[in-house]
Amino acid sequence: MGKTRLCLIGAGPSGMSFLYNLEVARKEGKDVPEVVCFDRQSNWGGLWNYTWRTGLDQHGEPVHGSMYRYLWSNGPKEALEFPDYTFEEHYGQTIPSFPPREVLFDYLQGRWKKFDLDRFITFNTSVKDVTYNANSDKFSVVTKNHKADMLNKAEEFDYKFPGRVLHAHDFRDTVEFKDKRLLIVGASYSAEDIALQCIKYGAKNIICSYRTKPWALNGRPLFQSAPLDQDRRKYGPFQGLYKGIVWTRSGNGKLLYLGAPNEFYTFTLFDMQALWALKYIMGEVEQPGRNAMQKDVDKWLGL
Repeated sequence: MGKTRLCLIGAGPSGMSFLYNLEVARKEGKDVPEVVCFDRQSNWGGLWNYTWRTGLDQHGEPVHGSMYRYLWSNGPKEALEFPDYTFEEHYGQTIPSFPPREVLFDYLQGRWKKFDLDRFITFNTSVKDVTYNANSDKFSVVTKNHKADMLNKAEEFDYKFPGRVLHAHDFRDTVEFKDKRLLIVGASYSAEDIALQCIKYGAKNIICSYRTKPWALNGRPLFQSAPLDQDRRKYGPFQGLYKGIVWTRSGNGKLLYLGAPNEFYTFTLFDMQALWALKYIMGEVEQPGRNAMQKDVDKWLGL
């Protein structure tokens, strides 16, 4: 029987962690799978690629990145640091705990360049469909973090509001909001960070509106409901993943997702998921039957 082959969809932090762990295993002398990675962008990094574009990219594909110019990490670098590649090793000195996007992205790329991982990637290529073939030995590993935009009332909101309506996904630069009055709808990470960014760079006035109870803030809310939410909801098909990775509803255990859980520890979580997925594909961890995997999923879902 020949080598196991797999298709890796997405060259963001999750996909790159998979390639990195695969190369570590190869250097340890293990018989690793053959892999080809496809990414729709012209560079690795996934959502960490900053672009001025919104809407559609140069290939007519939707711009899925939400990175903006002055983003800083909202979590300490100590919670994002890989155990085998530290920030101090990369930069040759200690750095502050909350670095800007350029510093974080450069750190990620330093780890990936150690093994020249770009040689596995076919850039500027979108994967439109993944179809299960019972006679194939191929695995598919999907790393894109699917989310569904909650913009069902955007047209109505836009019609009633005489000013500009912009979703956080298309926010790029705070400078354009200097001397403007802003209403920010939502109260999660994007909303609070954009509010602080705009104040810092000269917005005239900002009102934050959200549906839920304030987080230990004194005073009374100015708005009690809002027709448009900043945040985006997880797409339903992610339910049914064994260990948050293996798709149990079809595919005979050969369709895997990385980066689906929304947790605080991101890069390190992706790395551990990637390592587990690789060991699963190579048969180094138990591959329970479909019924056993579904029972485990039901347990975590409280069913």
